[in-house]
Amino acid sequence: MIKTYFILGLRNQSKNKLSSLINILGLTLAFACSTVVYFFISYTRCLDQFHESVDDIYLLSHYPLNSPEQAYGIVPSNLSDRIKEYPQVDNVLRIENKSGIVSSNQKTIKERISFCDINYLDIFSFQTLSGSSKCLHESKIIISKTIAEKFFGLNPAVDETMKIAIGDKTFNYIIGAVIETLPSETSFDIDIILPYRDLNKYGNEISNWNFFSTATFVEASSKEKLEYVIQQLSEELELYNSSSKDWQIQKWGYHPLNRLSLDAYKIKNSLSIGYGPPSGLMAMVFIGLVILVLSIVNYINTSIAISISRVSEIGLRKVLGSNKRDFIFQFFIENTLQIFLAFVLSIWISIQFLIPTFNNLFSLSITHDFSDFLFWVYFTALFFMTSLVASAYP
Repeated sequence: MIKTYFILGLRNQSKNKLSSLINILGLTLAFACSTVVYFFISYTRCLDQFHESVDDIYLLSHYPLNSPEQAYGIVPSNLSDRIKEYPQVDNVLRIENKSGIVSSNQKTIKERISFCDINYLDIFSFQTLSGSSKCLHESKIIISKTIAEKFFGLNPAVDETMKIAIGDKTFNYIIGAVIETLPSETSFDIDIILPYRDLNKYGNEISNWNFFSTATFVEASSKEKLEYVIQQLSEELELYNSSSKDWQIQKWGYHPLNRLSLDAYKIKNSLSIGYGPPSGLMAMVFIGLVILVLSIVNYINTSIAISISRVSEIGLRKVLGSNKRDFIFQFFIENTLQIFLAFVLSIWISIQFLIPTFNNLFSLSITHDFSDFLFWVYFTALFFMTSLVASAYP
């Protein structure tokens, strides 16, 4: 019996090619938009989660006197030296980003340069592909696989020399390690790493209380320990405020790395890439739902119009003994065939067109992970819900 329903469904779709095409294309567009929305939300929620100690890492911030409710994701470089004195904190890491000219292997390219403390790879979980992860101790530099391939192709990059110019100062460095290409799930990109202390060589006074690092991360085994340290830093607050009359700080703050990309819209000068307040994500979900509802309404209207032309078929089948349940089941099978085809087409369109276009427009790195169990739960629920709702017209 079910086989007969499938054969009848295929036959009816071939007889009504235009209306079937309209229905399938409308649902395909709705499913494709839903797919992009799902992967975008999934992408924003998994940023930075690959770090092994993500739950123990925090970004330090400050709240100025003239804007006590606004967090700034930068703190004085000197603050890290004071924090290291507290046993409640396991690690402190400073990052300072600069723009510079990098020359090596007869290539000269403008790149972002990151000055980091020597424990960078102890806090963040980036795999070292070649060289030593401790090379910053030796005043060597670390580069990502992306930079290595850009300058050296497939040739080994470790022990090669790079000339790095920032402003009017230029120094040569030996490449000590190459780390993996940064995952798309990272909210901040760092490709060329120099020792933090070398900022002095480039004319920066990192011991000055008025020098703010781009970011300062701390690692603590519990939030309570970090809160205790923050409360003890009142003396450092006075030291800074006494050295700067133009910008006074009211208090220090911190933000967990596992929520940093979600909360980045609340933090000015944050190293992390954020995607705005939750209302923006909710707006995307709402638009996706509106498109889906409109496509289902269009589907129902078109199907009702087609069913009117099948009155004689329905009447003949009633004479032969068919009941209302048989008609409902047949229409459900026919709808399911069209919806399944739209589902398959939407996946293909999302992968080939929508997700790449979305990435290019907004400079994102959204990936499509079809091994994600929640994705299949979401789409299976969406598939059956649409099938049931779209079959309501019988």
